[in-house]
Amino acid sequence: MQIANIAEIIAFIISAFYYQKIKDSFLKWAPFYLLLVSIGELMAHYYHELLNSYIYLIITILSIIFYNHCFYQLLQKRKKVQQLIIVLSSILLAVSIYLFVFINEHQPDVHYLLIAMGIELSLIVCIYLYDIFLSDDMQVLLIKQPGFWMSAGVLLFFSGMCFTFAISPIALKYDLKIFDTYLLWFIPRTLSVVLYSFLVIAVLLYKPKLEKNSRLSNIF
Repeated sequence: MQIANIAEIIAFIISAFYYQKIKDSFLKWAPFYLLLVSIGELMAHYYHELLNSYIYLIITILSIIFYNHCFYQLLQKRKKVQQLIIVLSSILLAVSIYLFVFINEHQPDVHYLLIAMGIELSLIVCIYLYDIFLSDDMQVLLIKQPGFWMSAGVLLFFSGMCFTFAISPIALKYDLKIFDTYLLWFIPRTLSVVLYSFLVIAVLLYKPKLEKNSRLSNIF
């Protein structure tokens, strides 16, 4: 079991433990997502006879749905951005399903899907962070906002994954390693730990009363 798998399982346990607190928030699907991803990652790791591309495509589909849903909820005041999220995520899901059905003919193209997903989520995260800096929420320290930690984790992970796939031809050609671990393995595993750690922080920081109070203040 890799450290990234351990981070996923810990994140699942913590999010499930605090589910009662986050069940009405943008994080409400986190325990279910983390559980399914943990199972998928373990299957891909321990059952090498299975075609891993199928498993990772399922994880990709789950990730597209989960993270886009989170930012759809976080950007409730930005209707046009919500529409953009629906359009872009729908395109990514359609491509994912197509690749899943025709994986034998398009297995190398899975990398392009992951790069596209990374670009799409990075774009949405940047819009959300821009909104934070312009909003009244700046009165609250960023490090106390669960949405900020969620955004930081997603941005670091998916932008890093885009970089990883972009340099993959060079890394494979020169057999690049860090601490005796292949670079193409080291970066995703490290970034996964960062992503799930930040997700846990978001869960721990979330306070239902604060969200309800802010909604009431917007109404009046």
